[in-house]
Amino acid sequence: FFAFAFPCVFSDPCPPGLASWPGASYTESMGCVFGEPRERFDNYNEAITHCRDVLGPRARLAEIMSAEDQATVVEVMKAAEDEMDNASTELTYWFSGLRDENDDTEWVWIESNRSAVWTNWNNRAVPEHSSFNCMQLLSATNQGGEWMTFLCGDNYINTHPL
Repeated sequence: FFAFAFPCVFSDPCPPGLASWPGASYTESMGCVFGEPRERFDNYNEAITHCRDVLGPRARLAEIMSAEDQATVVEVMKAAEDEMDNASTELTYWFSGLRDENDDTEWVWIESNRSAVWTNWNNRAVPEHSSFNCMQLLSATNQGGEWMTFLCGDNYINTHPL
């Protein structure tokens, strides 16, 4: 069983219903960061739609620009992983909006169109590979949220919005 999720952020403070939940956090640099432990989605569009249903129309997947952002996301991921039903944290992956759509080794956050200036690739990731042009975060509990490349077209992936 694979559990796939992704970080969801909104530039304003967390809504009242999420503000006290351990799977949500607010920082000046990212805004409200939310990890959805129960819902799973088959593709990016379904997941971002859910993200926006929870946090509003300006919500997007987390864009990690620094070690501090990474630490915030990992904290939220761990809290959400603790709440996941029927999922081994070892097999939990967090989908992101970081892509290399042109196979030019320039990784770009698709919502803001900003280049990734800070990265946290796992030593098994292949960010220069021509087919692996999407990034997922590995389990926060087991892998510290390191980044891994995967094939964007893998439609067997289920996602949790974070």
